[in-house]
Amino acid sequence: MKLFLHYEQQQPFTLKVELPDDNKTTFGDLKNQFVETYRAKLGIKLPAQSLAMSLTRRGRTIQDRSLVAPRVTDGEDIFVKAQVSGTDADNALRANQSKRGDMSYYYAHRPGAAFVPAEPPKMVAKAETSRAETFHTLGSYSYEDADQFVSVSVSLDGVGSLPADQVTTSFASTSFELLIRNHNGKNYRFAVPRLHAAIVPSECSHRVRPNRVIVKLKKEKKEDHWFDLMKKKAIGE
Repeated sequence: MKLFLHYEQQQPFTLKVELPDDNKTTFGDLKNQFVETYRAKLGIKLPAQSLAMSLTRRGRTIQDRSLVAPRVTDGEDIFVKAQVSGTDADNALRANQSKRGDMSYYYAHRPGAAFVPAEPPKMVAKAETSRAETFHTLGSYSYEDADQFVSVSVSLDGVGSLPADQVTTSFASTSFELLIRNHNGKNYRFAVPRLHAAIVPSECSHRVRPNRVIVKLKKEKKEDHWFDLMKKKAIGE
């Protein structure tokens, strides 16, 4: 199972992690591995005790001792972010509930409940950690909605000079991922975990051009109109 850990503060960074099928890895183990790799690659030391992990950018944090396998699926994104203190969490909760009422995205077990930070994770031996591969997230893209296909153009200077096996794509019914390996010594990734509408994975493909990769997504329903590449969350989701 492969996962992508994203850190979007200070210097943004994405870490690809591969876990064995029968693993007993916890979210605390993943966080420690991320902190070690971040320091090794970027020379910046992040304090693990002040970081939290969640499955969405604004989602609730997951306890370090929780096992990874039951909570995620292959190819899922996990977000590493600064842990909110009890006082800040209470203030944010009350402010958001006051503004949005029942539509508040914050959740508390009881009014005024304080945030309790998880116990510091225990370091695991290197033999128990998964092998990691680091990727930089690509953010420059455009897309075009045609009759049967949606074309996504992802920009990266000089990508056309790479061997074919260093540019790969994988598709699912509502997501896709583009990986570019060893381009000037770096790996790059562009992924959409939740597409605007369903696609036919077996009929999707990609083409490499000198400075961009064009991904062709075959629509499951020809009549679908893609107003955006990524599906927006509805209220309550």
